[in-house]
Amino acid sequence: MGKSSDRTGTDDARRMPLRSRVTGWATSAPPPPWWRELREPPRRPPLTRETIVRAALAIIDSEGLEGLTMRKVANRLEASAGALYSHVTNKRQLLELIVDRVFDGMTVPKADADDWPEQIKQMSRDMRDRLRSHRDLAQVMLGRVPVGPSFVTMLEQLLAFLADAGVPDRLAAYLGDLLGLYIAAFTLEESLREHDEAGEESISQFSSYLETLPGDRFPHIAFLRDEMAGIGHDERFELGLEIILQGVARLSSLG
Repeated sequence: MGKSSDRTGTDDARRMPLRSRVTGWATSAPPPPWWRELREPPRRPPLTRETIVRAALAIIDSEGLEGLTMRKVANRLEASAGALYSHVTNKRQLLELIVDRVFDGMTVPKADADDWPEQIKQMSRDMRDRLRSHRDLAQVMLGRVPVGPSFVTMLEQLLAFLADAGVPDRLAAYLGDLLGLYIAAFTLEESLREHDEAGEESISQFSSYLETLPGDRFPHIAFLRDEMAGIGHDERFELGLEIILQGVARLSSLG
């Protein structure tokens, strides 16, 4: 009896108009299955001093030192410029952090008493390579003293190296600064020649001008003109190091 009543009720409901059977109201439809995201959208990395330094270094690599601004760094990180100042005090400190980051991990070997000048040459080559891989960053090292922990650690190791090599204290105290200035200035000039058309043009103009000078009045320029113009960057760099280190070795031998 009960089952017959249930069937009758169901049949009556089916015979009712559709509108009278609808009781809900659609608010939003679920997306179709083929719209489903296969993975989560990438999350923006947290803003840290390290991410700021990396972003700034990338700008220098692409635009040079003149193109670096705090706003560009913030835009690259999809952050506000004000947010950067929770991690770096100002652009000057950012530049100090960048230089220290470039020399992070660079160490000084134990001094070889018989071959220490060649060891210094190799360290100088490594510094040059690190600097010139970042356009004109070397300019930051001219006129200001690098103060970061990476650079200070390297300086301490270099002074210990020079002491073990028998370099007198006065020469050792000056040599680190002299090498730093030489490498930074040399690398900056390389960058200007490579990335600044005006710099390369001025060198070409100077060479052309020298060719116009009469040999009887400027005999030494005429004699060495091709030698001055023909020497390449690497050869010039090595010759400069040789001059510096031979002077250090001679003065060291004199006590």
